[in-house]
Amino acid sequence: MGRINELRLIARVAQMYHGEGKRQAEIAEHLHMSQATVSRMLKRAEQEDIVRTTVIPPPGTFTELEAAVRARFGVGEVIVVDCTEDRDGAIMARIGAAPRLLPVQGVAPSEAAKAVMLADPFVRETMELFGRISLAIIGIGAVEPSELLARSGNVFSRQELGAAVDAGAVGDMSLRFFDLRGQPVRTALDARVIGLPFEDLAHIPRVMALAGGAAKTLAIMGALRTGAIDVLVTDRFTAARLAG
Repeated sequence: MGRINELRLIARVAQMYHGEGKRQAEIAEHLHMSQATVSRMLKRAEQEDIVRTTVIPPPGTFTELEAAVRARFGVGEVIVVDCTEDRDGAIMARIGAAPRLLPVQGVAPSEAAKAVMLADPFVRETMELFGRISLAIIGIGAVEPSELLARSGNVFSRQELGAAVDAGAVGDMSLRFFDLRGQPVRTALDARVIGLPFEDLAHIPRVMALAGGAAKTLAIMGALRTGAIDVLVTDRFTAARLAG
């Protein structure tokens, strides 16, 4: 069989299978060939570029942006959601949830105060669960705290934040600072934090981060480079900035 006739037959098999919805057994019976031959021809149809697979993303999805962020930062999965405006209020309305804060400070006034808080049975029992976490859903904070975080009291002073910036910090996860390269930024402030240590976060099997907004772009970049994040959920404006 000449090549052109062979390709014509392969195209006919592909048309019957993909275009007419016939099963391989039906095609084999109709064309008087074995089902194994039909299967081989369907594979050849792809190899010869007779059949091409095209993925058409549904409206409201952003597969190209997701792929670009995955490729740039090496993160396992990126979920980009639609957002009407590139501002914090619109991004929060995307989440559709109200915050519920743990009734204990994330930042103690001093190491002595931290020791007192850790002596509380409720706090101690909660922190003992850290080693059993299999899925962590976390936020990514910019060095400059959001209005919500500022009101919560879980922030450092402006002088302390300034010192963290001078040391290279661009953001935090669980009140642990990191720089743009994703390296931890160690300061004396760590001793006052009641929360998950940076190293423990990296050992959790699956970490999902939810973050967006122009003010957090550098922080998200640094967080993705820590290697601790498996899934990033962000808005389309932030994803475009991350994709570069």
